[in-house]
Amino acid sequence: MMSIGVPLALGQVVGLASLPAVFGWYIPKLRKPSWAPPAPIFGQTWAVLYGVMGTASYLVGKQAGWRSYPMGVYAAQLLLNLAWQPLFFLMKRPGVAQVENAALFGAVAYTTVEFWKVNVTAGKLMLPYLAFVAYANALNYRFWKDNPEESSPHDIKPKAA
Repeated sequence: MMSIGVPLALGQVVGLASLPAVFGWYIPKLRKPSWAPPAPIFGQTWAVLYGVMGTASYLVGKQAGWRSYPMGVYAAQLLLNLAWQPLFFLMKRPGVAQVENAALFGAVAYTTVEFWKVNVTAGKLMLPYLAFVAYANALNYRFWKDNPEESSPHDIKPKAA
């Protein structure tokens, strides 16, 4: 089923491209809050979320049409989702990734509303994804604030507390 396979495959490609930075920068160098899960949990969580959002997109695409407005909104949020890992891990720009992550949260919230209008089950399927993106935003913010010396010199710098 393409609806599930596309986000899973794209997420896998971006995730694999980020692995060297995960093991060479994120795990050994970044200070993490106590509420941050182990790195492997993220990959497993995203695999489930990509499958669930793919299922939601299938329900909406089948009902509203594959070229419908809600599917366009879905495609836009998926692109934002895929952009986060390269910004954070490969470019080492958690400040820029934080701004992008906030935009992603808005896009996922909007997609959830648009899906809900077409198919309530699809809208409900988006809720765990929305919640996890909110959590990821909080984590990204802590990484950014707690690790300014580990960011690229081209990153947005946090203000001193």
